[in-house]
Amino acid sequence: PVDQWTLGQRTIYIVPTRAGLAFGVTLLILLLGSINYQLNLGYALTFLLAGSALASMHMTHGSLRGLTLHLRPTAACHVGGAALLEVVATNAGAARHGLGFSVLPDHVQPTIAWTEIAARAQSVVTVSHEFSHRGHHALPALQVESRFPFGLFRAWSVWRPAGRVWVYPQPESPAPPL
Repeated sequence: PVDQWTLGQRTIYIVPTRAGLAFGVTLLILLLGSINYQLNLGYALTFLLAGSALASMHMTHGSLRGLTLHLRPTAACHVGGAALLEVVATNAGAARHGLGFSVLPDHVQPTIAWTEIAARAQSVVTVSHEFSHRGHHALPALQVESRFPFGLFRAWSVWRPAGRVWVYPQPESPAPPL
């Protein structure tokens, strides 16, 4: 666990999405058709689309690279209530679009908080997490992801922030008389 996390070449992972796999299969079919029927314009279309997919992969990875994350102090919460984690994302480069923040591990469908960050600016993203029992808990791992620009690839990174949060017992409802 660390207080500040800078996303670099070794901390960002990238894989194709379902749409990216379907796009790759389509490119393969276009290439086979162009080879079979000796279509020069088919080759041009196939390699133009493949080049745009490679540029998309580079842009997807670049939308996370160089981003610096740190967490504001987390306020205490009650069992069953949401602990609000405020992530400050600092962008030292060009504008970044389509950044999603979520909490890991999440047994249900993760709730993703999407944001965009202007060039050389900061953005505060609030992510919530529920704790099931009281006590002094370590903060959960956070995931930042991007599918910008075409959604053909998904780039993500996992950050384990150093910090703890107090989770108090749930108050009685209705409260007993004094």
